[in-house]
Amino acid sequence: MEQAKHTRTTAKGQFTRAEKSLLKSLEGEDIPVSTIERRFDDLRARWEKVQDAHDTYHDVVVDMTDEEGNPVDTNLEGWIEEMIERFERIEIRTDKRVEEIKKKINNKESVERNGNKLDVSAVKIEKTKFPPFDGQIRRFPQFKVEFNKHIRPQCNQYNLAFVLRNQLVPAVRQEVESCGDDHDAIWERLEHLYGNRGKLVDLILQDIKGLPFSRNDSKVTLQMIKIIERAHWDLIQLDSEEEMCNSTIISIIEQRMSFQMKQDWAKEIADETKVDGKTKFTKLMTFLKSSRNQLEYLSDSLRAAPEVRAKTFHTTTVSTAQEDITSNRTRCWIHKELEHPIWRCREYMCLPVDERVKLATENKACQVCLVTSCPGAVASHECKSRFRCRIDGCKGNHNRLLHMTKETVTGTTLHVDEKSIETGNTILQIQQA
Repeated sequence: MEQAKHTRTTAKGQFTRAEKSLLKSLEGEDIPVSTIERRFDDLRARWEKVQDAHDTYHDVVVDMTDEEGNPVDTNLEGWIEEMIERFERIEIRTDKRVEEIKKKINNKESVERNGNKLDVSAVKIEKTKFPPFDGQIRRFPQFKVEFNKHIRPQCNQYNLAFVLRNQLVPAVRQEVESCGDDHDAIWERLEHLYGNRGKLVDLILQDIKGLPFSRNDSKVTLQMIKIIERAHWDLIQLDSEEEMCNSTIISIIEQRMSFQMKQDWAKEIADETKVDGKTKFTKLMTFLKSSRNQLEYLSDSLRAAPEVRAKTFHTTTVSTAQEDITSNRTRCWIHKELEHPIWRCREYMCLPVDERVKLATENKACQVCLVTSCPGAVASHECKSRFRCRIDGCKGNHNRLLHMTKETVTGTTLHVDEKSIETGNTILQIQQA
């Protein structure tokens, strides 16, 4: 809980700094529209992170109560509503300021030519900035292609090494300092560090194998398709497309489809009796592209209004960003592919108590909050949660699902947890040797 709260606080701080920067540009007299738009784009990115961080925190604390049964955080809704109002106010103010500046520019779009005033529509295109290479292995092939295609032709042999070094972030630049002004040596060093083809292919295939299960969630389905398309493009850049054209990868993708997608795909491929991997994969990519276009069309109205997502965050299941943060520490130990934490797993709750304890130990989870990343996994008193066992007035420093009563019969040990019987979750754990 403390980690999720800290992440939310950090996201709010970053949003506030971006907000101040944008406000400063809105108050300036000669600030270019491009500067305002760039700062608003940054603020919007921070706003997305605020929502994702709050979604994560909400999921962690929504069911938590203190010893008196009161919610741990009584201001969940109020916190995000305040942030929504702040974002909406500055969004409206930014739009008005941009329109005002553009109107002034249009009024000045007249020039004198041969003594006559002519109204001329002038469009100024800002120079495209080439993104520097940040050290991500997946980005290296694209960086190399774009540099050699767009920047190298504009440089002579004498300044090529200088230009190349300046297209690297400081951390990467330090790795090639020993190469001096030898352009070929710099590329050789970069290839050694970031161009290992086998490692690149492994990373790409790892993304494929870690695809989320889409079920009926259109956002997760879109994310899945985009991961596949990006992986496909990266492998094409490496001339390794065949790595995806096999039955294993195709089967992994098929498993991640929603039920409706599987039915549609089956119709596409059912009549193909003899199809090799390459042909089947080509058909699959065409099918995924069509599915993506349909989903984007259907979700276009939702993406158009940021307040829609902000006001319905509490009705969603698990967002993509939230999955990235919480999946490793709250994913069910029994049903690893399902989106529910272990303390909500019916199968886990129906196990004998000593089996639950054994599972918690094997998964290195805190005995108090059942979270694998909690410091309480090492020492229970380090757990920052407020959980205390309340079965039969126990108040022990352990989760109620791990509460044991010790009644020993010859050859038989009974573990009974009658107090954990809840409406809709009837639980009675009895194990006999």
